[in-house]
Amino acid sequence: MFFIHETNVCNYADDTTIYSCSSNYEEALELLLNDTHRTLNWFRINSMVANPGKFQIMFLGAKINNNNISLIIENKCIKCKNEVTLLGIDIDEKLTFTNHIKNLCDKANNRLRALTRIRRFLSIEQTKYLSEAYIMSTFKYCPLIWMFCNKTANDLINNVHKRSLRLTYDMEDVDFEDLLTQDKSCTVHQSNLRTLILEIYKSIYHLNPPIMWEFFKEKQITYDLRNKNLLKLPPTKSSRYGSNTLSFKGSLLWNTLPSEYKCVTEYEKFKKMIKIWDPTTCSCKICK
Repeated sequence: MFFIHETNVCNYADDTTIYSCSSNYEEALELLLNDTHRTLNWFRINSMVANPGKFQIMFLGAKINNNNISLIIENKCIKCKNEVTLLGIDIDEKLTFTNHIKNLCDKANNRLRALTRIRRFLSIEQTKYLSEAYIMSTFKYCPLIWMFCNKTANDLINNVHKRSLRLTYDMEDVDFEDLLTQDKSCTVHQSNLRTLILEIYKSIYHLNPPIMWEFFKEKQITYDLRNKNLLKLPPTKSSRYGSNTLSFKGSLLWNTLPSEYKCVTEYEKFKKMIKIWDPTTCSCKICK
């Protein structure tokens, strides 16, 4: 948007988010306020009406009390929050996504209880179909955003998955690993790792939106290596500032892929190979 000068904007359909980065939260707040007023003025000129009741504001990574910060916009006080919902994702100020995953699990458990009530009328195949479409599909929305959560949150997902498999196969006392073997499937996290690898592949070959191309950069190698087609690891300071990001974890995971995978230039062929790939080389906190 040409009239936004001091901040950046993310726009998806009818959802617009203005954001600013600064080492001083007061400066960031002023920049946001200035461009918000410009945006609202543009709305008025173009006969559009904003809804201040849907405005949200939150500071990420700042050592400040979000509850003490507010903005006055359109004569309405917009209080800073510790968590906001954006495009169906609950984003907290520390980017742990713990509450988002808890909400997903609560939704999946409610659906699981509903399926339990009719299980005796269904075959294994019917139950499996409903479980995948109605329960486990809950974890397939934007997994790349929250997939590198902590182990506690991942355990909540695994518990839902285990209960779903036990209901499907009517095996109450069977371990989760044995249930996965019976189902010929993998954990949600392993499935998310495969999704990540596919997205990286599409980014490298420019098969997805351009915004994703900047996340993964190929490493320029001037000498012969056995392991080729490597990605650059973004510079990091700590797990909080960089090493737990999608670009870092994803690039690290891609570099551990066997060369015969990375050399495939046909997406459908690569997709079939990744479908049976066992992501045991992942070094995230969940896999360790």
